[in-house]
Amino acid sequence: MRLRGKKIYFKYPLTKRLVGCIIRSMESKEIKNLRAKLKLTQKEFAGRLKVDAITVSRWERGEQKPDIVSKRKLTRLALRQLNRLAKMVS
Repeated sequence: MRLRGKKIYFKYPLTKRLVGCIIRSMESKEIKNLRAKLKLTQKEFAGRLKVDAITVSRWERGEQKPDIVSKRKLTRLALRQLNRLAKMVS
């Protein structure tokens, strides 16, 4: 998701289901980009998701994929981030 310099308009409010679809297809680069947009270190990001920092590192390198529980937590973080972006644009 590249949002730099672009205005975003949402016709419908973001839902957990929509963001869940985005997270399910998330690649390692996108997880890293989400963490970077939240301006968190791997350790801080891992703390929010209640996993080890090593696990986040493995996700970002593509060595491992998040499990279902972690995907749900990623969904919540991504939903908050997208809602913040939508409010900034409005």
